[in-house]
Amino acid sequence: YELSASSVYLTCSVGVALDDGALDDAMTLVQRADIAMYRAKSAGRNAWELFRDEMAERTRQALALRGDLQHALEAQAFVVHYQPQVDARNGRLQGIEALVRWQHPERGMIAPDEFLRVAEDTGQMIGIGQFVLERACRDCRALLADGLCDVTLAVNISPVQFGRGGFVSVVEEILRAP
Repeated sequence: YELSASSVYLTCSVGVALDDGALDDAMTLVQRADIAMYRAKSAGRNAWELFRDEMAERTRQALALRGDLQHALEAQAFVVHYQPQVDARNGRLQGIEALVRWQHPERGMIAPDEFLRVAEDTGQMIGIGQFVLERACRDCRALLADGLCDVTLAVNISPVQFGRGGFVSVVEEILRAP
């Protein structure tokens, strides 16, 4: 399709749900089709997906994780670990990288790739990212004050954080904090 001399390409992601007569209402069928559609989108778009029961379970788990993430944010229950960055040529410490970890009260250690994906999808990444940045800067300041470490600190920043207005101001404020 051409729009003002520019080509526009449309794709379609479709979710399909079937009713075998066991569903109580039409809304459940629509919700299942919606779940399948989002699965098709996450698989690369321009596809279709047939609803399967395990899709609903994954959705339920993601919603539970979202709620748990909110509680963890409010309680500041995340932990920052530091990974050394070593120059392979001479073995010297060049820097440290701050990595967020989450020890869930019931599930144990949750892999960052699992909870960070949910945090980005739900907007919770902004709070987690700010927590990590504040903690890493505070820890680095303490190390410097004790004369223990004078290296580069690396903190991974989510695209969600960059996309939010005022990111530079937030970083400047954190760096000015005592």
